Amino acid sequence: MKIAEIGEILLKKGKVTREQLDFCLMIQKQTKGKEKIGRIMKYYNFVSDDDIGMALAEQVGWRFFTVEYVPHLPAVEVLGLDFIKNRTCLPVETEKGVAFVFVHPFDTETTDILNEKGYGDKEFYIGSEGTIFFYIDSLINQRNRKD
Repeated sequence: MKIAEIGEILLKKGKVTREQLDFCLMIQKQTKGKEKIGRIMKYYNFVSDDDIGMALAEQVGWRFFTVEYVPHLPAVEVLGLDFIKNRTCLPVETEKGVAFVFVHPFDTETTDILNEKGYGDKEFYIGSEGTIFFYIDSLINQRNRKD
């Protein structure tokens, strides 16, 4: 089964027009594919972080994280802030315990490492890139104030 492209998902949902998508694809081609289509669309204010996150969630079959972000500090401590920042995945508290909210769901190396650390049975979500970075930066700032 072919995975739908993010741009096509956003087009189908009415978040972008065909002209906006074609424009962004042209820009992406000029970068030789180095820039992600979602980032280009966001740069031109065609879509929001949430729009991209929801499209990614649909693309990979995960759920978009819609509840309050409360970092799960024990998992943060086990994994380390450098890991969380470099992998852009945030452990959060949910009704069911710890879950992980990702920016990049195709990072199988991260999911493999989480598996090795005993978190493979936890729920994985897609989240808003800006929100995830906000909480990661907040955790880093808290650590730096303690040092």
